[in-house]
Amino acid sequence: MTSYGVLLTHGKRLIVAVAVAALGTIGQLTTASTANAAPPPCLDYQAGTQYGSIKSDIRPADGDPIGYYTWWWFINDLGHRPGKYEWQLFVNDKPITKLQSAVKDDMLHFGQPRYSSGKYWWNRGDVLHVDALHTAPDGTIYITPPNECSVP
Repeated sequence: MTSYGVLLTHGKRLIVAVAVAALGTIGQLTTASTANAAPPPCLDYQAGTQYGSIKSDIRPADGDPIGYYTWWWFINDLGHRPGKYEWQLFVNDKPITKLQSAVKDDMLHFGQPRYSSGKYWWNRGDVLHVDALHTAPDGTIYITPPNECSVP
């Protein structure tokens, strides 16, 4: 497995679960070691990898200047884009959504309103990130790289 890259295997779900857990641990260690460095703002934020890129953005919604979070995951190999995606949104390292899943014929894109279920989920200065996993048609498994950004 390459660091935050493609896991080249047709492995079982257990292997994937272990890989995701390991990335979570690495992410927590990375967060602890860089606690003094604020992540870049979630304004056209982009993170690149050897296999694609991630983009996220905070947008206005219903009069709230930080009311909507959007996130995209692009995989360069078009033949690897279709398949199952699983993802979860975190604010300050705490999940605010359940693990979500969808089968897509292209890339993963989702949005999350700041206000839902009677609650505001983030404020200015909070740190957002998404953990995601994708299984391509040939069994190649992709895991997102670190992609933290701060609410402007």
